[in-house]
Amino acid sequence: TFTLYNNDPNPTFNEKMYFAKLDSTGKCLWVKQGWGGNSSLNQCAYSNGGLYVIGRADSCVQYDTASICTNAVPNSTRFLMRTDLNGNVKWVARQTNYGIPYGTALSVDENSNVYLAGLFDSTVIVSGQSIIKAAGSSRNGYLAKYDSTGLLSWIKHLYSTGSITCGLHSNNTGNTYITGAFSGTIILGSDTLVSQNSNDMYVTRFDNIGN
Repeated sequence: TFTLYNNDPNPTFNEKMYFAKLDSTGKCLWVKQGWGGNSSLNQCAYSNGGLYVIGRADSCVQYDTASICTNAVPNSTRFLMRTDLNGNVKWVARQTNYGIPYGTALSVDENSNVYLAGLFDSTVIVSGQSIIKAAGSSRNGYLAKYDSTGLLSWIKHLYSTGSITCGLHSNNTGNTYITGAFSGTIILGSDTLVSQNSNDMYVTRFDNIGN
């Protein structure tokens, strides 16, 4: 039996992330939790002996050996983390936004390259690269590729004059497929789509260098 505690003296820090492994019978084998500000984990993927998760951290959060801190507004830092099969951190890549970024979908190919699709409502900074939301839109999207060590390979801006959602899948040839919904106009590479209803569906494919 494992017991998790949230005894933070700051009453606003009332959410703590945790990571657990269960065996095939549902028995808990290990569990780890984060400490500090509000935090959560979601969207887990497995590849080549590694676990990959998208998470959120407010203020500063400590998980295993990683300190994940935001330098913008509350709720502004999302992160991509790789651990081993025992939950030990291998690397963390941060996404900072002066607004709120959302990591919405995650995929890993056979070479442990990681593809992350997300949304943002202001300016998002990913590994030092900034992309700015289109004027007049509620949210824009992005697609980022990281190598097996957590370094950003490239990032692409998914422009939309309205709102956008996205999910993705990558295959072993490095192609990435994104699907979702949008309103208004969306620009994907050299293609521009205009919605005919309040929300229309889109599907697009990027190659391994982000074209």
